[in-house]
Parts: sequence; structure tokens; C-alpha cells
Amino acid sequence: EGFLGLATSAQGGQTKIESFNGRFDIASGIATLPQQQLNADCAAVSFSGTTNLPKWLVDIGAKAGFSAHPEFPGLVIEQKGSLDAPSTRLVNLNQINDFVASKAVGTVLRKLLPGASQQQQQPSSGGTTTQPQSQPAGDPFKSLLEGLIKRR
Repeated sequence: EGFLGLATSAQGGQTKIESFNGRFDIASGIATLPQQQLNADCAAVSFSGTTNLPKWLVDIGAKAGFSAHPEFPGLVIEQKGSLDAPSTRLVNLNQINDFVASKAVGTVLRKLLPGASQQQQQPSSGGTTTQPQSQPAGDPFKSLLEGLIKRR
């Protein structure tokens, strides 16, 4: 859910650029971009690489991190090849898949395991305060299996 929200938030709109720090050098038709840093209100992006005009090639890598989603591994993208048809690749796709899968598993476990995401409250005798009910220690997967069996 959060990942889909992140993906859809990147569509359209305006992004405020807070700062940009970078430079480039051009020699013999080759543009070299040492580490560049762009900070926006939604992301921090760093990139570096080269563009070789005589050979008509590009080799640039970029990494974007999202401050609103610090657990997300960010996006690492590389673009290589011919200037008019470079190959663009998401380098850390496995990390992103692992992140999304772990969030999905966590969501499923919270829905299937009663009390997994929050402690249940029980009224105390004689006062207005409540004490958290302690959850028994044990194997969460065993609890999951028991919960599934009880639901049948």
C-alpha cells in the first residue's frame, strides 16, 4: 500500500528543489559528471557518470532516497549505451522486492495474529487506568498456524 502510494505520488505535479550541488567537465567531447547531489522536498538524488559524444555513449548512475520513507531502500538506476537508445536498468530491484515482500508479510501477519500489532487493553479493578495485557511468548509461526486452524 505504501509503495503504491509512493509510486503514484511521482506522477505529475510540481517538486520544490531545495538545493543542487554539482558540476561537470567537458574535454574532447566527453562530459564527466562527478558526484552530483539534488535535494528536493520529496527525495534526495545523487548521480554521476559520463557522456561520450564522439562515441555517442552514455554511462550514468543515480540513486534516489525518500525522506518520507526511510525504510525503503531507494531507487538505484543506471543508464548505459547509445545516446539515442540507452539501456535503463533498475539496479536494486531485488532489494525493492524484498522490502515490498517484507511489508506484505508483516501486514498479513498483523491481520492473522490477534494482538500482533498492538497490545490489548483490559480494564483494571477500581481505577480508571488500564494495564497492557502481556502476550505469551512463543513461536509466531506456531501461533499463525493455530489461528488458521481455529478459523476453519
